[in-house]
Amino acid sequence: MKNITLSTQAKMINFVLILSFGLLIFFFGGYWGVPSSGIKLLIRLFLSVFTLGICLKLRRNNPQSDNWKLFFALFLAAFAFFFTSLLDSPLQALIGADTNSLAGLAKLKLVDTLLILFPIFLVTRAAKIPWRDLYLTGGQVGLSLLIGGIGFTIFAVVFFLQVRELPDIFARTTNWFPWVLLFVFANATMEEIHFRGLLLKPSATFLGKPLANLCITIFFTLVHAPVQYTSDIFIFLAELFFLSLLWGWLAQKTESIWGSVLFHAGADLMIMAGIVQTYVGR
Repeated sequence: MKNITLSTQAKMINFVLILSFGLLIFFFGGYWGVPSSGIKLLIRLFLSVFTLGICLKLRRNNPQSDNWKLFFALFLAAFAFFFTSLLDSPLQALIGADTNSLAGLAKLKLVDTLLILFPIFLVTRAAKIPWRDLYLTGGQVGLSLLIGGIGFTIFAVVFFLQVRELPDIFARTTNWFPWVLLFVFANATMEEIHFRGLLLKPSATFLGKPLANLCITIFFTLVHAPVQYTSDIFIFLAELFFLSLLWGWLAQKTESIWGSVLFHAGADLMIMAGIVQTYVGR
C-alpha cells in the first residue's frame, strides 16, 4: 500500500509539473497575446534555453534513461514558437498573408504551420529521434484514418448544412472552399503535432497513457480560452476538452497522429462556418 501511495504521489507531482510547463510554453510563451513582440520573443528564448538545459543535464546524468526525452519535447515546443517569432512577419509579407480576406487568413495559418513544424522536423531528425515517437510514421494508420475520417465526415455534413442556408455564399463555394480546406488542415496538422505528437509519448513515461492524455488535454483546452470566435466560451471549451481527449486517445490507440489530424480538421469546420459568413457574406 505504501508503494502504491508513493507511486500515486509521484504521478500527481509529475502531472502538475508537466501541466505547468505546458501552460508556460503554450500559453505564456505561445498563444497569449498580451506582451509586446519583443517581450514575447524573450519569453520564448528563455523557455527554449531553460528546457534544453534540463534536457541536457538529465541526459548527461543518466545516459541510459529516456527521461530526458520529455524535456527535449518541451524544448522543441518552445523553440518552435521562438523560431516563428523570428520569421513570421517577413514570410507573411512575402506571400501576402493578412486578416483582410479569407484567403489572407488561410495564408496566415499556413505560415504559422510551416514555421512551427519546420524546426520540429529538422531538430528531431538531427537528434535522431524516430518520427515514430511523434506518431508520424508506423502504427495502425488505416484504423487511425478510418476513425478520423468518420469524425471529419460528420462535421463536414454539418458544415454543408449550415452553409447551404446561406444561398449567396453557397453559390460561390468554389471561390472560398479551397481556402477553408487549407485553413483547417494546416491548423489541425500544426496543433496535433505540436501538442500531441510531441508530448503524448514522453509524458506517458511519467504518467501512463490516460493521465498523459488528460494533462495535455487540459492545457490544450486552456490555451484556447482567449479565443474570440465563439459566443459561448464555456460551451466551446467543454466541447474542445471532450474532442481533445478523443484525439489523444485515437493517437495513443493507433500510434498514428493522422486520424487525429483529420478528425481535428473536421471539427475546425464548425469554426469556419462563422468565419466564411463574416468574410464572404459582407
